[in-house]
Amino acid sequence: MKIRLAIVLALALSLDIIPTLRAQDPGSTQTITAAIPANGYSCGRQSYPLYCFGVSIDGGSSFWLDSYYNSASAEGFIQFYNVGNLGYAQITGTAAYKNGLGQVVQETVNFAGDTSDNVPFTGTATFTFSYVKCTAKYCGYVTMMQSGSMTITYN
Repeated sequence: MKIRLAIVLALALSLDIIPTLRAQDPGSTQTITAAIPANGYSCGRQSYPLYCFGVSIDGGSSFWLDSYYNSASAEGFIQFYNVGNLGYAQITGTAAYKNGLGQVVQETVNFAGDTSDNVPFTGTATFTFSYVKCTAKYCGYVTMMQSGSMTITYN
């Protein structure tokens, strides 16, 4: 009896009689977590816009964050590299939290884009940062990403 039920269920799934949630079905979500080393990921010298290129994601993928957090309107982007069929996403909203030196220690961004096969998506990402004083002359501080998590919803 259990074998028959398993065969019927497998056949129903293969014929799409029972709907299954696919990664890009409307309303489905995907969570992406940055693979940050123990001491953080160096984004380079502290700069505006907040710029962090080549941040690793588990599985050999990466992304690039470029955020104008002081802008009157949300500006910037997240570019995904080898993250499924995600590509460019425009930042649509941002909230930056700063320390006493005016350095961004946490940033939450909202973003929107289309997959390579034209499926629209929206998302929210939260990143945390720390800063290391640079010993080189005229360097200032180096931005270190400490964590990053994105939730993407396909529309």
